Amino acid sequence: MYHLLITAQAGTWDESPYTFGLSRVIREFTDEALKKKYQSLDETILAELKTFPALFAYEATENSEARVGFIKRVRQRSNEVRIEYAFFADLAPIAPEVLSRLDWELEIGTWEMNRTHWAIKDADLFQVLLEAGAITKEQAPRLSAQLAKPSSSSPPSMDQLTEIPSEERLNSGLVLLLLLAQAYYKLLECSTSMSDWCAALDLELNESYFWTLNNIKNLLKNHDDLKDFPIHFEPLFPDLYPSTIRDVDWDDMVAPEAEQFLS
Repeated sequence: MYHLLITAQAGTWDESPYTFGLSRVIREFTDEALKKKYQSLDETILAELKTFPALFAYEATENSEARVGFIKRVRQRSNEVRIEYAFFADLAPIAPEVLSRLDWELEIGTWEMNRTHWAIKDADLFQVLLEAGAITKEQAPRLSAQLAKPSSSSPPSMDQLTEIPSEERLNSGLVLLLLLAQAYYKLLECSTSMSDWCAALDLELNESYFWTLNNIKNLLKNHDDLKDFPIHFEPLFPDLYPSTIRDVDWDDMVAPEAEQFLS
């Protein structure tokens, strides 16, 4: 796989950033399957695109040498796409007559060299250049090694994920449930301890209370290993409004249930 980038502007390929119109980026002279896969230019796609070598060429009327390099960065703004790139320093430019002889091997279509665009080709650029004598056997592996590789810190794909062992899944669910339950009872303890003298509605406190309740309910309902949890959880109060908790005593009315649930 390689990038074919063509421009009509003489002297353009000098390692300065270059901007294409979006309609000419991986939409022309590109196999339909490759177009569908790569034209979104999202982060995952961009990481893969930077692992392909690139051929920077000019339209046929310019009769100019092409260079081989790689794409370092791609940015999209509205209907424009800007690329930053570099050439392989030890690789000589490719004469236009040499490039024209390699049209078939490089999957360059009829009249394609007369159109400014960026295409992706399903061909091995280094192998084609090696067979044409444009690079040596020693250069080919070294050039491949210089290409960007997907970051090891990238999130694994779905087929790389392995299932968590059942015991670890249960333990992680119990830990999360314990943390949420502790937060729930701490909210109750703080609010009921102040209920005798606090008459103002605390909206942030209630939002935290509702958030904690919803997460406990969802965890017990949706976690496969917690669906048979031995204690049924039912909130003591629908909210923490002053009118709801004014006459509540923590020690007598809440603490016993909290101790039972947490144990």
